[in-house]
Amino acid sequence: MAIRFIHTGDWHIAKPFHRFDEEKAALLRDARLRIPERIGALARDVGADNILVAGDVFDTRLPADATLRRLSARLAQYPDIKWHLLPGNHDPATPNGLWRRFEELGRPENVIVHHEAGVSELNPNADLLTSPLTARHVTRDPTAWMDDEPGAPGRIRVGLAHGAVQGFGSSGEAGVLIDAHRAQKAGLDYMALGDWHGVKEIGPRTWYAGTPEPDQFPANEPGFALAVEIEAQGAPPRIMPHATARFTWARHTIETDYSARLGQIEQDLARSGEAAGNRLLRIICTGRGNLEDEAVLRRTIERLGDLAFHIEADLDALLIDAAQPTSPLFDDEMTRAVAARLMERIKAGDGDDDRVARRALRILQDVAGSGEAAG
Repeated sequence: MAIRFIHTGDWHIAKPFHRFDEEKAALLRDARLRIPERIGALARDVGADNILVAGDVFDTRLPADATLRRLSARLAQYPDIKWHLLPGNHDPATPNGLWRRFEELGRPENVIVHHEAGVSELNPNADLLTSPLTARHVTRDPTAWMDDEPGAPGRIRVGLAHGAVQGFGSSGEAGVLIDAHRAQKAGLDYMALGDWHGVKEIGPRTWYAGTPEPDQFPANEPGFALAVEIEAQGAPPRIMPHATARFTWARHTIETDYSARLGQIEQDLARSGEAAGNRLLRIICTGRGNLEDEAVLRRTIERLGDLAFHIEADLDALLIDAAQPTSPLFDDEMTRAVAARLMERIKAGDGDDDRVARRALRILQDVAGSGEAAG
C-alpha cells in the first residue's frame, strides 16, 4: 500500500531579520510563522496525512512563549494531519529546553515532537526513523544507528534527519555530518533531510526539501516543499516540488548594458502588480563605467525600490573610468579637485588604496549630488 507525505524543514520561525527596519522585519517574521498554513493546505491538496519537518523549526533556542503558542494554534488547524517535528541544530532537544516549553504550553494532539532517536509508526504500512539533534554541533553521524535497526518485511522505511551531506549544509564548516549513503546502508526507502536551504537531490532516495520561505539571496532553490509518494517497500519514491514562498528573493548580476537590464527588471516588477510588494532584490553591478553611468544606475535602483518590498545594490565591483579626471556632477572647484586626486589613486590601482579611493569617490558623488558640498 502506497504512502504519501510532505517533506519540509528549516522554517526558522522567530528569525529576527536585523538587517531590515522593524516594519519589514515583522512582515518577514509573520510569513515564517504562517508556513504551517501553506504546508498544511498543500498536504490536503495532494492527499498526504503526514508532514515531516526536518529540523530547525525555530531559528533560536529561546523563542517567546507567544511564538510557541501561535505555532501550536496553526498546527492544530489541521487535525487530520500528523506533524512530525524534528529538533535541529538551531533548536536542539535539550533538557528543559524550548521543546519542553512547547509541550507544557499545550502541544496539539496531532503534533509529534521527536525528542529522541528511534523508530515510530508513520502509518500501518510504514516506519519513521528519526535522528533529532541534542546540540548545535555533534561529533558523530546522528543517523549511524539506523544501519543496525532491522526493518520488518514489507514495511516502508523513512528516515528523518538534519545535517550536512557531501558539503551541502547551512555553512561551509558543518557542525553535523551525515553519510550521503545512509539510505542505502540502512535500507531506507527515503531519507528526508534538513539543513541545506534549497531543494537538492543527493541520491534517488535522499533529498533536501530546502526552506519553504527564503531569507537570503541564494543560488540554490529555496521556497519549496516536497510531496513524496512511495508505492511499496523498495519502490523508487516519486518526488514533486511545490512552491510555498510568500516572499521571493532574487539576485541579479549585471556586467554590461546596465540601463537595458535594469529597465527589464523594472518592467517585470511593474507587470507583476501587487506581487512586486513581496519581492526582495539584490543587484550587483560589475564591469566598467564612468561617474555619470553610476549616477544613472543609482537613480534607476531607487525607482526599483519604490516597487519592490526591498532592494539593495552592490556597486563596489563597478570600475569607474579613471581616464576622466572630472565630471559635470561636480560643479565647484573644491569637489573637482578632490575628485581628480581620487581618480589618480584609482588609476594607480594600488590594491586596498584603490578600493578605498573608489568608495570615497562614490561618497563624494553622493554629497555633491545632494548639494552639500558647496555649503
